[in-house]
Amino acid sequence: LRGVLKRHNRKRPRKPSLGVKFWNVEVREFQLDYSDNPAVSCGIPIGLSWDYLDLDRVRIDEYEESRHDTRVPRHRFMRFGRLDRQQRLLVCLDSGMSPDEIASVTRMCDFAKHQRYESLRPDPAAALGVDGVDSFIDRTAQLFADTLASGKIGAANVVGWVGSWTAGRSRQRSRD
Repeated sequence: LRGVLKRHNRKRPRKPSLGVKFWNVEVREFQLDYSDNPAVSCGIPIGLSWDYLDLDRVRIDEYEESRHDTRVPRHRFMRFGRLDRQQRLLVCLDSGMSPDEIASVTRMCDFAKHQRYESLRPDPAAALGVDGVDSFIDRTAQLFADTLASGKIGAANVVGWVGSWTAGRSRQRSRD
């Protein structure tokens, strides 16, 4: 019986703790600079520069305690913590950017926004499952023929649409 109790009372090896623990917080102050992120409604985008100052190193508990009264809730920051166009412009001028550099970055971001917008526009040929303009024309003609045969629209509507479309297409070819 003693042997059984001894084996039972032995300390079992502890399983390693799985998790992450944080100990210290390094507080850094980054300079603001222009960014290439086009996700601004207008004007030049602002981001963090690579340049920073090391301000402090404290234990995480002390850091959280010191921020408790000054911390802004996320929903409030997302609504009011943004810089408007003029504030972003002042940041860039204060960082030493010239008006020409600011205009160039703004144009670059506007172009990137335009490309993103264009990439979201649906491609009618892709929607029909075709490759190339001629295939698109053939597939569209087949769809009209099928629709006409089903009696859903009249022949005059099909002829009028195809006529106006081909006239526009021939004008486009003459410009090319």
